Order: sequence, then C-alpha cells, then structure tokens
Amino acid sequence: MLTTNLQGSWIHHFDIRTKISGFCGIMVLTFLFDDPLYNLLPAFLLFFLVLTAKQSGKSIKNLLAPLIPLLIFIMLFTALMTSKGRFQLPVDREIFVNIFPCFHLYRGSVLLGLTFLIRIAMMVIASSLLMFTSPLEELIQLLQKIHVSYEVTFLITTAIRFIPTLSRKKDLILDAQKARGAYVNNKNIIAGFKAQIPIMIPLIINSILMADALSVSMLNRGFGYAKTWTNFHDLSFNAKDYWAVFIILFVVSLGLFIRIGLHQGLL
Repeated sequence: MLTTNLQGSWIHHFDIRTKISGFCGIMVLTFLFDDPLYNLLPAFLLFFLVLTAKQSGKSIKNLLAPLIPLLIFIMLFTALMTSKGRFQLPVDREIFVNIFPCFHLYRGSVLLGLTFLIRIAMMVIASSLLMFTSPLEELIQLLQKIHVSYEVTFLITTAIRFIPTLSRKKDLILDAQKARGAYVNNKNIIAGFKAQIPIMIPLIINSILMADALSVSMLNRGFGYAKTWTNFHDLSFNAKDYWAVFIILFVVSLGLFIRIGLHQGLL
C-alpha cells in the first residue's frame, strides 16, 4: 500500500532527493555483484531501513506474494539456461545436480538464479519504501524543480494517489461477487480469466466515474488557469542530508572498489 506513516520516522525527515539517492545507491550495490552472498549485505541494509521506517510487514508481504511464482520461474529458468562457460571461477563450473544424463545444473547457475531473485525482490521493496517515506507533495516539488510541466506532474501524482483507492474498490467488488456465489479462484487459466470479468467491468466503470468526478472538481477549482504553482514548503538540503549523501557515496564507492578493484563478488 502506497501510504505514508503520519507519525513518521527518521527516514521520513530526509529530503526526497536524499531518499532517491539512497534508492539508487541500493540498486547500484544490488547489480554490482553476481554472488548472492554479497547481495545479502544490501538486502540486510534494506531490511533494517524497512524496520526503522515503521513499514508494516503485511504491506511487504502483499507486494511480494503475487510475485512469488514469477520469482521462482526466473530463478529456475536462469539456473537451467545458464551454461558453465559464463562463469569465471572453477568452483562455479562444478555440477550441482544431474537432471538428465546430458543435462546438468551447475553451482554457479543456481547462485545466479538466487541473485536474480534477490535483485527483483529488493527492487520491489526499495520502491515501496521510497513511496512509503515520501509524501506526494515532495514528489510534486521535485518534479517542479526539474522543470516537468504541471500537467505531467499532476498526471503522475494522481495515478500514484489513486492506487490505494482502486485497490480498496477491487477488494469490495471481489467480496460482493463472492457473496453472490461467484467462484474467482479457479486454477484453470481460461476459467480463471472468465471469472475476472465480473470484477474488472465494475472496476473499470468505477474508475471512469472517479475520473469524471475528478475532472469536474478540477474545473471548479480553476485547474490550468495559473501556469505557476506555489507551495507551503520548499525542498531544502540540511546537514543531515549532506551527511546521508556522503555516506551513500562512500558505501557505493566501497562496493565499486570491492567489485572492480578486488574482483570479488563474481561468479
């Protein structure tokens, strides 16, 4: 759920540019190393940030649960399709398991599959943490500072703001259809697709009605009359933001040194 904690935490009080720098730093560290053991370090760091940001474990679970089949498929596909010639270390070319007499699963391919799984999960969690700790007002101001037009800014922020609303409406429609005896958990692909139609049609109609009501309210408030916007608070860097960016750059530089200078974290 893309909502912000009203009481906030120490992460909430950073400038949004600092948070985006931290997000980019974690992504750089995640894609630097092929060895999953090295990727566990930024994963633990991200887990610590999620805990201190007071983001509920249920929201993380709801984000990752639909992706579990995809994550498992990517991990297995990578492990099965990667040949031993891709790996530099002799230990990673060793056979991990024999599936068929002429088809082997190598140690490095299994580790690479785990790395891809960790990367995707961290991208999802880091994106959720960024949105959880950043009010939309800060995102609007950031888009204004980089000279994005106010129409595009309003489009982006409105789409983000309506994600929780549409999610709640989807749950209400799903409960209403179940109360009417609709069977929506069919494991058959075709039957499951047909079962989603009674849910999608009301959801699309509700979305159109919401968009129409929003357009009327925007016209009543004079949207588009003024070409410049004013804000109650401006984005500003302070001492803790500079220190945070310095630490982020230091950690990323250390990761680059370990990866490029010491040639560690390779498969």
